[in-house]
Parts: sequence; C-alpha cells; structure tokens
Amino acid sequence: MILLLRLVAFLIDYLILMVYALALLGIVLLWGVDHHISSPVIAQLAGFASLTLPVILYFTVLEHGKRQASVGKRVMRLIVTDPTHQAASFKRLLVRNLLKFLPWEIAHLGIHWAYYYSRLGLELPAWIWIPLILSQMLAIGYVLSIVLHSNHQALYEQWSGTRVIDVTRDEPGCKKREI
Repeated sequence: MILLLRLVAFLIDYLILMVYALALLGIVLLWGVDHHISSPVIAQLAGFASLTLPVILYFTVLEHGKRQASVGKRVMRLIVTDPTHQAASFKRLLVRNLLKFLPWEIAHLGIHWAYYYSRLGLELPAWIWIPLILSQMLAIGYVLSIVLHSNHQALYEQWSGTRVIDVTRDEPGCKKREI
C-alpha cells in the first residue's frame, strides 16, 4: 500500500514542480536566456541554481517543517522521519534530497554538453553517454530499492538515514501528527 501512496504523492509533487519548471521555461524562451549562455559549465550552474536547487529546497524545507511532508506526501498522509520515527534533522533531509536529485543533475551534465557540441556542429564525444547512462542506472536503482527493500526505503533514504512512513498505520515509536 505504501508503494501506491508514495507514487501518488510523487505525482502530486511532480505536477507542482512542473508548473514551476514551465514558468522557468517561459522566462527562458521569452528573454532568450539560453542564447546568452555559451558554456555548458555555466549552463549547468544556471540550471542547478534556477531549477535543481529550488526543487531540493522545496522538499527539504517542507519535510523539515511541522508536517514533515511535501504537499504530495501531506495529501497522501505520509511523513519523512529518521530511523527512530522522530522528525529528521535538516541535515539528514538535505542529504536525502541532494542524493534523490543526483541522477537528475548527472543527466543535466550530459544534456548540457550534448547541446553544446550539437550547437557547434561537432560530433558528440563518447564520454557524454557516461552521465546519461549513469543517471538512468541510478534512478532505476532508486526505484528498485523502494520496491524491493523490506521497509520500502530508497537507496537515498538508506544512505541519509530517513524513512517515509504512513501516519495512518501504527508504526512502532511513531508519534502521529496532524497532517
């Protein structure tokens, strides 16, 4: 059951983030910002600062808040805790979300460099496939770990010492909060 709850929570959060990403895309297209960025390194940094970092902070700040949940998790009555079912520290949550979105950022690395080489009319070097494939492998590993782990923890949750739990179920040591 928690797998379905997590999936729906993810979809809700994804819709919220897509509204932000589309607004950001509108700004880029309207002002032609992408034509002023000639370096893939600058593009990577701009993308991280304007998209990835705000997304990481969205999850970290909300999961560290009183309700311990992003909007999607709150709707599905899920919270993020530490291994003892207590509120996770900001540091744990930041590590959790940095690791969670690492595949996304690794993929952006490959995409920015592929765009750079194609814009110059050059053949893509073989190394570009490394971040593109690595990001997919890591993302697949995250999904498989949620499905296969006995507590349905993603690898990034295991590494950061966090858990997602359903507050409607009796979890040992979990203090139910108003969601």
